[in-house]
Amino acid sequence: MRYRAFGRTGLKVSVLGFGCWPMAGDRYGAIEDDEAVKAIHRALDRGVNCVDTAPAYGGGHSEEVVARALETRRRDVILVTKCGVKPPPPGQLGPLRDSSRANILRELDASLKRLRTDWVDVLLVHWPDASTPFEETMRGLEEVVTSGRVRFVGVSNFTGAMMAECIRTRRIDVSQVGYHMFDRRQEGETFPTCLTHGIGVMGYGSLGHGLLTGAFTAATSFGDPARDWRGNGVAFGQPIFRGDNFKTNIGVVERLHQEIALPRGVTRRWTRTTRAPSWISRGRSGRRSTPSSPARPVGCASSPRCDRPWNRGAPRFRRADRPEASPCGSGSRCSTTRESRTSTPSSTSRAAPTSSASTPSGSTITSSTWVTCSIGSAAVRTTSR
Repeated sequence: MRYRAFGRTGLKVSVLGFGCWPMAGDRYGAIEDDEAVKAIHRALDRGVNCVDTAPAYGGGHSEEVVARALETRRRDVILVTKCGVKPPPPGQLGPLRDSSRANILRELDASLKRLRTDWVDVLLVHWPDASTPFEETMRGLEEVVTSGRVRFVGVSNFTGAMMAECIRTRRIDVSQVGYHMFDRRQEGETFPTCLTHGIGVMGYGSLGHGLLTGAFTAATSFGDPARDWRGNGVAFGQPIFRGDNFKTNIGVVERLHQEIALPRGVTRRWTRTTRAPSWISRGRSGRRSTPSSPARPVGCASSPRCDRPWNRGAPRFRRADRPEASPCGSGSRCSTTRESRTSTPSSTSRAAPTSSASTPSGSTITSSTWVTCSIGSAAVRTTSR
């Protein structure tokens, strides 16, 4: 396992993290709690030192599962959870965003009880709340750090402009955004801010919400969107799972396998315990490469600096059109130092969301991996949500 500096926190975080949205059992299809615990243990045994969860995942159920998994290993892990998203009153649509000081304190107390711990390493505001001034939110985060219950704080799914406004009140330690090969918008939206201010970056959805695992075929069906959010075809504003887009993108993944993975002796091998494809993270060569002729993902967005024609003019989230569909977004992040290869991290790290879907054979594939990339001298950590 490789480890990188997590922004300016002083923590060393594994390049792969474990995201726990799927552990909620309500948005990526059903999953048995015992299997979820085994998956977390397997990840920790392989060097992952960061686990990422949230109270919005299954109404706190994900945090309860994480508590079981970390019962004897809490000090081995950089534990990340969130605040600012709460269930609506009966009869109203939700979830609701509430990043007020009072709600931050209330949610943190509840999370600590569910996680069965006295502190969390990183607390993130899950989604921006237009009804609460950022100054109040950041002062609330500073208060929980001062109390000793939280070591570092940050934001999730915030734009660069929002982050700049937050920084006027208090430093942001960590930023979490969606980032993967099919959606590179953050390269122009938030990464420059993170690089300038030394903010650790968690990139969630690093496996394309399961698409990059190689587990899907053109015949894969996600079923009812109420049970698996990918069933509506759209992943955080990008229609990568919809109709012909999905079929084309399956072809892109196959090209990655044939033209990049296989020449390096990396094959798609699935293990029952982790249910994660080893070809995503392992191979004989650590070098990066690109296909001989570029594969073209459909329904995705990239950095405006990217010269690939299929990514030009890609839409960017604005406050008004940020998708409301799901309380996800905990993901992978950016930091400012060199990567180190060590067998044991000097400090613990965080993890990312996972993805699951039913394959044509009926088996369930769950991927709970996130990745840390580099932005200049900064380390960016990405998650699969």
